[in-house]
Amino acid sequence: MSTMRISDVFVPQAQRKYIQERSTTLSAFWKSGIVGGNDFIAKALANVGGNTFKMPFNKSIEDDVAEDGDDDPSNLLVPAKLATGTAQACRQAKAKSWSQMELASLLAQNNPTEAVANMLASFWTNNYQSLLLSALIGVYADNDANYASDMTHNIYSDVASGSLTAANLVSSDAIIEAQHTMGDHSSALGAIAMHSDVRKELKLQEPNSFIPASESNIGFETYQGLVIVEDDGMTVTAGSNSPSYSTYLFGAGAIAYENDNNIVLPETIDRVEASGNGMGEEILHTRRSFVFHPQGFEMTEATANKPVTKTNLETAARWDRVAASRKQVKIARLLSNG
Repeated sequence: MSTMRISDVFVPQAQRKYIQERSTTLSAFWKSGIVGGNDFIAKALANVGGNTFKMPFNKSIEDDVAEDGDDDPSNLLVPAKLATGTAQACRQAKAKSWSQMELASLLAQNNPTEAVANMLASFWTNNYQSLLLSALIGVYADNDANYASDMTHNIYSDVASGSLTAANLVSSDAIIEAQHTMGDHSSALGAIAMHSDVRKELKLQEPNSFIPASESNIGFETYQGLVIVEDDGMTVTAGSNSPSYSTYLFGAGAIAYENDNNIVLPETIDRVEASGNGMGEEILHTRRSFVFHPQGFEMTEATANKPVTKTNLETAARWDRVAASRKQVKIARLLSNG
């Protein structure tokens, strides 16, 4: 008598689309518009081999100065040229496997492989968000080292909790100052991502400034017009006396993401019949290849053609700002004690 197993009904190609769509649906970073697609990356992933991609971009002309006109016919205006640049992005490859022994599953009346399959979308959502935050750590390490922290407003002080003052804690004034690192482009920042501790402090101060998702008409809670993304994975850096909380403000599409659809079997199930002295083992594998990239930056040659690890994502030397000005990077950071 044959028995139907999850390997009989788990169709990898069908599951790939479902899990990918479900992952982006679950992630507030996608739903809020912070993470967006990039046509150039999508085409490169589909058609170009290798680990790195050079993305061309046009530099801004908004700060160019207009020439003075006159009535001299011999004075011919010399056209300027549009400056261009490239930003290097790197492909990331991640995978994970889970196994179950058939005898253990039988005795426990449980099917762990089926349970794991049902949680894969949440697994990838959490991993994507963790990688995004690691990239921001590296981007801001570069910004602190090479650009005088011009994308950060810092009110953090490494003092004992009993010595904290209101000036060290998140507030509407502090958020406005962080927005103002964009100067007259501050209105481009429409979302704020914060740790639940930071949100709690802000709500204690200004409960009436929050509009719940049920009333905002956009499916998100908002604070003074900013879409709120609450995530306890937000960077919290330990100090000698108190931790520093990173709160980020984003513009739409500040982070580019594209999935590599060339992976033939993103999910597979292996059967090892000899395992367990013949009782059998079932292994579920999941794998992804993709590009995650903060717009306005590039990953440097030090990272090219090497696996993109959490460590090199968080390293300043792996990043460089290629945007012509700070105003073209739609990300700002607030550092606070909570």
